[in-house]
This record gives sequence, C-alpha cells and structure tokens, in this order.
Amino acid sequence: MLHNFLKLNALQRYFGIINQCTQSHFADSWENENDIHALELAKNYTFKLAARLFVSLEDKADIEKLSKPFRAVNAGTISLPIDFPGTLLSKVIKAANLIRKDLYKMIKQIEEGRLSRRQCIPHTRHVITHALDL
Repeated sequence: MLHNFLKLNALQRYFGIINQCTQSHFADSWENENDIHALELAKNYTFKLAARLFVSLEDKADIEKLSKPFRAVNAGTISLPIDFPGTLLSKVIKAANLIRKDLYKMIKQIEEGRLSRRQCIPHTRHVITHALDL
C-alpha cells in the first residue's frame, strides 16, 4: 500500500501540498525570528506535514492538540519499563491512549464523509482513505 504513495506520479500529486506546508511553516516559524531552534522546528514541520498528508489535518489547533501526546510518546520511548503513576512510562501510556482516541475520531469522520459522498475526490485522497479501501 505504501509503495503507491512513493511512486513518482504520487509524489508529483503531493508536491503542491508539501510546498504549501513548507511555505506556511517558514512564514510562521522562521521569518522575523532572532533565534532559531532547528531541531524543534524540524520536528514541528515533520509532524505538520505528516498530519496533512496522512489525515488531511490543516487546523493549527487540531495539529497542536495531536502533537502534544506524540511529543510525550517520543520522549518516553527510552524509559524504564515501570508502570507506576507519575513515571514516564505511565505518561506515555496515557498519551498513546489519547492519540488512539483522537485518530479513531478522525478516521470515523473521514469514513462517514466518504460514505455520504460515496466517492472521494482524487486529489483529496490520502493514506487513510487508501487504507479504508482495502
């Protein structure tokens, strides 16, 4: 399934989206800044682009809401495997459950939208709609 998104013609279709995300990221995060924290900006850009391409998420508030638990999971990937309240692993488990819940809601909205239209406009198709077709 993923190889369909990595073919040349698929990449050409998504180039406009990638270009638009990149330009808005530079305008929002890089311009008129005295200090640039490249690692944090690269992480934010990568997450915004993935959210846009995988689930067509464009609203900054929604992206920020979903990125907070992802940051917690990312920070806790290397932690002691002790699940006590207050430990990093406990926070990661809660964040992962929140991510699953939010993504499930998004997938349901996408699925309901597709069922009401009965077909998705080709240029708006993303990874989730292809996965739902399988």
